[in-house]
Amino acid sequence: MFGREIRSKLPELPREPKLVNEEVRDRDFERKTAGKDYADAKRQAKEITLQPGDRVLVKQEKRDRFSTQYEATPYEVIERDRGEVTVRDPDGKMKKRNVSFMKKYVAEEAATTTTGEETTCDETTCEGTSTTTGKEAETEIKTGSYVTRSGRVVKPPERLIY
Repeated sequence: MFGREIRSKLPELPREPKLVNEEVRDRDFERKTAGKDYADAKRQAKEITLQPGDRVLVKQEKRDRFSTQYEATPYEVIERDRGEVTVRDPDGKMKKRNVSFMKKYVAEEAATTTTGEETTCDETTCEGTSTTTGKEAETEIKTGSYVTRSGRVVKPPERLIY
């Protein structure tokens, strides 16, 4: 009781302190790791890999309902020590924040499609995408069929075609 020896006139067997078995510790570690893996998978948690030289956006405090979640100007990562990241803005000001307040910055001009092909589009043309010719477009208008992004041709029922 509370680490003290009990004085009693009744005969007792000497008590040995309970030792934690290595097997119990191993099993406990395995179960905690399995629980963590399950929770991370369920929450879709991802490891944030920021390195010095990366450009990031920094979370900002929400002032009103029109404010954005991240600041508009990208910062440069100077140093990372476990969860703490030191960043510098274009004016040279330094900030220290937790890695959870950072998001990697992807420049718009280097945006890629899901296939990995770079596309460059302006108002008149768009390279990397398929365009239909005048005759094909006319056929699409008459029949009402169209092609999805996956390439599947969708046709309406014949009773709906004029």
